[in-house]
Amino acid sequence: VERKNIFSLLAGEPLLLIGETGGAKTALAKHMAREVLKLTGKPEKSPEIISGFGEINTYQLMGKNEIRIGSENTPVNQTQTDFIERLQEMGVTDMTKISPEEKDAILMQMIFGSFKNAMGAGGGSETRFEPGPLVRAMMEGRPVILDEVNAMPAEILKRLNLIMQLRPGDTYSVQENNGMEVTVKPGFCIIATMNEKSHRYRGVETLSSEFRDRFGPNVAQISYPDMDIPPGSDTMPKTSLELAQVTCTNPYTGQVVLKHMDMDQLIRLAQVAHFTQYLYTHPADDSAMNGFSDTGRAVDASRGATGLSESVISPRTMVQIIKKVEQGQGQITLEEALQD
Repeated sequence: VERKNIFSLLAGEPLLLIGETGGAKTALAKHMAREVLKLTGKPEKSPEIISGFGEINTYQLMGKNEIRIGSENTPVNQTQTDFIERLQEMGVTDMTKISPEEKDAILMQMIFGSFKNAMGAGGGSETRFEPGPLVRAMMEGRPVILDEVNAMPAEILKRLNLIMQLRPGDTYSVQENNGMEVTVKPGFCIIATMNEKSHRYRGVETLSSEFRDRFGPNVAQISYPDMDIPPGSDTMPKTSLELAQVTCTNPYTGQVVLKHMDMDQLIRLAQVAHFTQYLYTHPADDSAMNGFSDTGRAVDASRGATGLSESVISPRTMVQIIKKVEQGQGQITLEEALQD
């Protein structure tokens, strides 16, 4: 995936990584972002990371004007208690009925109230635009990772449509700062990750064709490792085992160091993790799963049922299990970690 897409990222083109839970999409996105930073002469920098969630707003992406008061021009801060009290004064009891725009308007009223009090006390003030992660990334030439992009509201994705088409050297007008123009620097690109919408993943939506088209050919399916090896095979899931071994590898000597597990346990854990990943991603009537998937699930295969419905020892979970045992000072066995 990196080899095929790194040059596109350097040209500023966006990349979409799609895959199942715990399949290292975010880790891959971070790795590729760091490579872009190295290749554009900014190895000391980090990518901007924006986590997708339903209440994210444009101010959190683009930035907003802040009123600063006092001799040191420090931001005006309002506590959560102040905000809730103001809502109660307005007769609002259900926070879910307040839109992000209404929340921002209430906060601005509160800020101006504090501003007037400060002015009455003789304090100075100024209004300053504080860039959000997208604008900062454009100005500094850094990648942006949109993690779980299909958990973001549709109106936010529409706002991203134009930004997805920006390339180094282009100019972007920031509406939140009176049309301030920003020149996009080399290194800016967008890497998005997502899980496919299904019964397994709550709070995610199918991306619109309009938004998905912005990625063009730069869409990569990130599958679990070793999916060409069916369950019950005598072939070792090599990549899964290597990942398990790396978790316990001394970075200075390159040797696998196991304090509270033995190598046989590590191998069996990698095999079992691979086994669950295969069941989780393949149709329940897959011939390779004869004897492993019950008849009821096999019948439901025509409606998309897989050998496992919910639980899976993903690569991320396997690594966490190994760390739990190895960091447990001998107090946690592998069997206990698996039971948990």
